[in-house]
Amino acid sequence: LEATTLIVEVGDDGRGIDEAKLVEAARRKGLLKPEEAPVGQAALSLIFRPGFSTAAAVTDVSGRGVGMDAVQHAINELGGTIEIVTEVGKGATFRLVVPRHVALGESTATAASPGPSA
Repeated sequence: LEATTLIVEVGDDGRGIDEAKLVEAARRKGLLKPEEAPVGQAALSLIFRPGFSTAAAVTDVSGRGVGMDAVQHAINELGGTIEIVTEVGKGATFRLVVPRHVALGESTATAASPGPSA
């Protein structure tokens, strides 16, 4: 059986992502209306909004609110998805799922081909 997707997981054993802090930061930045209260993946997806950051200060490497939106755009362009699994105090894992033929630079015809016949 040939796999049709490539899954790449990037994780850490750090603080994890606190949904409540994401929602609070999004409200402060005017990205959410006061009555909006996303939870689960909807809350986690806030990190993919252009201009969103939870950093207290802007530095050369963080706080500018660019990065994750660009990653999501690139993965979406490839026909893939990003999933986030996180537990506060334990860490977070980002799971990138892309079609195998795209990940390996194959054409769709090549990916669908059963290979040479015997």
